[in-house]
Amino acid sequence: MRIPRPDWNPADREKSLDEQASWLNSLARAAFEMDGKHPEMFFLVGEDGRIEGLQFRDGLPTEEKNSEIRSLAQRFAVFGTIHIRLETVYHPKLTGRPEAQGIQFLDGTSDYETNEKVCLLVEMESRNGTHRIWANPVLDDEGQLSLGDTLTAAMA
Repeated sequence: MRIPRPDWNPADREKSLDEQASWLNSLARAAFEMDGKHPEMFFLVGEDGRIEGLQFRDGLPTEEKNSEIRSLAQRFAVFGTIHIRLETVYHPKLTGRPEAQGIQFLDGTSDYETNEKVCLLVEMESRNGTHRIWANPVLDDEGQLSLGDTLTAAMA
């Protein structure tokens, strides 16, 4: 399935970045649905809409990831970032685990059976402070993995 990349509008970079992240979310969902997994990826988006990306191998230490990102960022003027990864997301009001690592943004309307859920996350941040997340809950039906409906949240 071909999902066309949205055009970049230099007059509205915030909206364009959001559209690029939504597009990458669609591509990540399609890849997960096909393979049942998705690698961690990090994209830098330039002021001109150019996208440069990195794919990280499993288990790569955070320091090495950060070093690769810094090296890539030195090549052009970065307007925003888009980070794709699988991560456990915790419900902030129900977890009762202050030591829990994860992104806490699911609201009280969640009908999950547990207080945590593995999600395919697409996280976008702009140089101007816009921060948005697309969370795609991983569903496991007797070992058959699929994705639930995408939840989105604007972060403070």
